[in-house]
Amino acid sequence: MLKKLEHMEKISMLAFHPVKMHSCYEKVVNLSLEGLQQQFDVSSPSVFVQRAQIPMREVKPQLLTNQSNIDWDEDILAAIHALRKDFSAQLQEVVTSNHGIRKALDSFSERLSGAESRISSAEDYLNILDIISASTQRKMLALAKSVETMENSQRRLNLRLVGLPENTEKGDLVSFLNDWLPVLLGSENFPIPPSIDQAFRLPKATTSNDNKPNRKPVPRAILVKFRWMTDKGRVMKAARKKKSLQFEENRVMFFQTFRRRFSSRGERLMM
Repeated sequence: MLKKLEHMEKISMLAFHPVKMHSCYEKVVNLSLEGLQQQFDVSSPSVFVQRAQIPMREVKPQLLTNQSNIDWDEDILAAIHALRKDFSAQLQEVVTSNHGIRKALDSFSERLSGAESRISSAEDYLNILDIISASTQRKMLALAKSVETMENSQRRLNLRLVGLPENTEKGDLVSFLNDWLPVLLGSENFPIPPSIDQAFRLPKATTSNDNKPNRKPVPRAILVKFRWMTDKGRVMKAARKKKSLQFEENRVMFFQTFRRRFSSRGERLMM
């Protein structure tokens, strides 16, 4: 009695557990089919079903479709292999293309780095050139000023005589000026004759008035270099005292020979 109750309880538990009930049903069917297959000596479930004349609804559906599932599996595997091969080929193309792009980017990056390096070097060189140029310009201006100062220092001893007719000196201009200047400016201003180192006529400057007809030619100017600054000062002082200086009805004048930049200042210093 107790055993029957336990058996009834197990059946009721299986009824409330469909999964377990289905599993038990599969086990029973499989055991039955294996026994019948050995009895009738059949090689496939479909042949066994035909010989045993078992209703199709009582046979497990998986037994009938096992061969078709195998065929489907083979087709699916073949399709997967084909897709895999196609994907592999396309992936190889992508990898090759990416490799080419990477090589191009590496080359471009290398060239860009080289260009940046050259540009940086050029900028540094330009900065150095700017510094050198500024320094050179300052030195050039200082040297030009020094040369100008030296030139004007040398020209401080010079006077330019304008208006003395040509060939008046008769070959020896220094001796002529040593004798003529005291006569022109007054012997009282020159207890001793002025000491002159050099005297020569300057090249004639071409002007538009030279082409005019019946115009008397203008004599070339004379550059007089004194040995001492005092002699030059006496000549300039005596020339300022006289309103007009004449030589055989020709007006003569004395001018400083400083450069234009310093001429006005030099003339003020000499006055």
